[in-house]
Amino acid sequence: MTDHDEAFPEVDEVLQYDDPHAKMPVRIDEPVRVQDLPAQASQAFTTPLTTSFARVLPADPTRARATLICSVAWEYSRGGASGSGCPWPANVALVIRHADQVQARVPTSTGTLTTISESWTR
Repeated sequence: MTDHDEAFPEVDEVLQYDDPHAKMPVRIDEPVRVQDLPAQASQAFTTPLTTSFARVLPADPTRARATLICSVAWEYSRGGASGSGCPWPANVALVIRHADQVQARVPTSTGTLTTISESWTR
């Protein structure tokens, strides 16, 4: 069998699928105006927190941003490993603009985390 055996085409050949994230080199010689597009979908929910990290949001490449607010001081983490949380004060909004998984916990007792997640697509 050869690299291009017609009897056994590659999946991309069969599906005729183009990479939606294809890159094209661009050279900009002058200032360019940019504008954030509005999110197409959103969801809001609460999550009870304990002293163990809990997944609040899964990894999502379509997430535009998420706002997290907790009723008590809490810890935010992208990985959730023991001791890896970033402390965040109570009732102060944390706005994230990444697509990674989000985990949270409270250092002592319990708390309620409110999450508002906005996505670029539905």
